Amino acid sequence: MIAVFLEGAIRHLIAFQKLIKFQVSSSNRFLHHTKIKLLINPERVYDIPETGKSKLEKKMEGSNDHFADYGIDHLSASQINTFISNPCRWILRVSGYTDKAGNSNMWRGTAADDAVCAMLGGSSKAEALEIGRQSWKNRLDFAVNWYGSEDNLKEADKSLGANFGKLDVYINAALDFYEHKTRLLETQKKISIQDESLPIPIIGYIDLEYSDLIRDIKTTARKPANGQLTEGVSRQMSVYWKATGKIPVADYIIVTAKSVSVETLPVFDVQDHWETTIRAAKAMHKVLSISSDIEKIADYFMPDFSDWSWSEGEIQEAKKLWRIK
Repeated sequence: MIAVFLEGAIRHLIAFQKLIKFQVSSSNRFLHHTKIKLLINPERVYDIPETGKSKLEKKMEGSNDHFADYGIDHLSASQINTFISNPCRWILRVSGYTDKAGNSNMWRGTAADDAVCAMLGGSSKAEALEIGRQSWKNRLDFAVNWYGSEDNLKEADKSLGANFGKLDVYINAALDFYEHKTRLLETQKKISIQDESLPIPIIGYIDLEYSDLIRDIKTTARKPANGQLTEGVSRQMSVYWKATGKIPVADYIIVTAKSVSVETLPVFDVQDHWETTIRAAKAMHKVLSISSDIEKIADYFMPDFSDWSWSEGEIQEAKKLWRIK
């Protein structure tokens, strides 16, 4: 009697599972089958279907490289920080658009980097200053062509005049700060980290590697808030730490209307920042798994053009991608 009751229950279970299979078929789920035996009737083997994982879930668990779908063969701290702070701007870049001109804040930092590396490589301070100036000029000339005219560039980059006027001050302050620092090993060292949870590496370039620490050159017109690194810079520094095992610090060359100074700031909780970096990189991979069509991915997001990080060129291209008038 009990065996008959259990057989009936199992038949109802099978029917119920079939009903589930019908109901979820539109969401691309499928059923596995498990063979079981009842102790009360061991001669009879019952084929019990069970719900499994969706195709999307199995796809995400597989070895598929969704970065490769978009021609991405590496990540950088800059890309990861952009994804965290402004996902739509990152999606725009994935779509193929890049604002190659950059802005004068970026050129100012690059000019200081190039000058310092030149001096540490054997150039005199005067020669290094000229190298920094030329670095700025090269990027300025490119940007003028990119925007079509110098007037268009000035309209897009409100800090252009101020940065150019203080360029020599930034460069000379950086040269003075690094001139007598010893135990330098390498400048602009390329690093690459292949985390086991990602299909592609995270790469970067270390400004200055010393025997005991990593130094990154930053230029700014205001002192860092509360004397601490931003979350984005901390994540960048954590990449350098993971690649070398050395303590990273950021040297801020600060030029205000009243003073010139340098502040060296360490990274706190560097392991936590590295873990956040990896989590963000994995999230980027999941976003790209939505579709091989970037327009379909863009439909899940909406840009906020009041964010200061957008350039004028990026805004115009983003409006096309998101079909915004």
